[in-house]
Amino acid sequence: MFLDANDIIDSEKLLDVWKKVKPDTDLLFSDVTALKEDQIISGVTKKQKKNLADIGEHRIQIGVNFTIYFRKLLTDNELSFDTNLRVGEDMYFNLQCIEAAKNIILTNKKYYYLQEAHSVYLFKKENLDNELYFRKVTDEFFNNQNDNQVTIVNQRMAAKGIIFLVYRYFVPGIFEKQFTVYEASKKLKAISQSDKYEKYISLGNLDKYFSGRKKLVRKLLSKHQYWLTIVAGMIMNKLKPEKRY
Repeated sequence: MFLDANDIIDSEKLLDVWKKVKPDTDLLFSDVTALKEDQIISGVTKKQKKNLADIGEHRIQIGVNFTIYFRKLLTDNELSFDTNLRVGEDMYFNLQCIEAAKNIILTNKKYYYLQEAHSVYLFKKENLDNELYFRKVTDEFFNNQNDNQVTIVNQRMAAKGIIFLVYRYFVPGIFEKQFTVYEASKKLKAISQSDKYEKYISLGNLDKYFSGRKKLVRKLLSKHQYWLTIVAGMIMNKLKPEKRY
């Protein structure tokens, strides 16, 4: 389990969750809001792994803070964080863990409480390089699955990635005078038209996974309205800044 210094663990709830652990448990996901009761999944099937990867019926908290990892899973499969990633490393790490796991526990109980705004929402120049690298490794990961349902997840991650750049790189970068709206829209155009993003931005069926502000960005990008996308992102961010997670 990973704990940020300023966040809070409810020890009583954690102990209650821990009582469900079996000797052969590989992963435990908490705060699975879609569940009415806890589930113990032994011999995880390929279909169940898809669901656990936020593809179907289960919507797990993908961050490492909500997950308990058991050492044997990590050591036997030589799993560790990709040190090239500064944002999204927990998501990619969890995907690898789910792929390797055989026995998983899901609980709707919550023992971890986030306290502070996430630094990912501040402007950082490395957010751009991070997202491009994250898109590369996740695209390779999902393409290796060779499954139509997994393809949908890959499409969604690509769309979420370009939306992330709008709200968490270009918009704050403009506010902090790192570049102009024109410069941002020009760079956004180049990224959006790359093969890692362009074929996914136009997929309207992805909108069901997004909030209104994110749908707006996807729709504008699908119409190649890059300058308007940046301006709309600036307005939305001023009206209602996004909360952590």
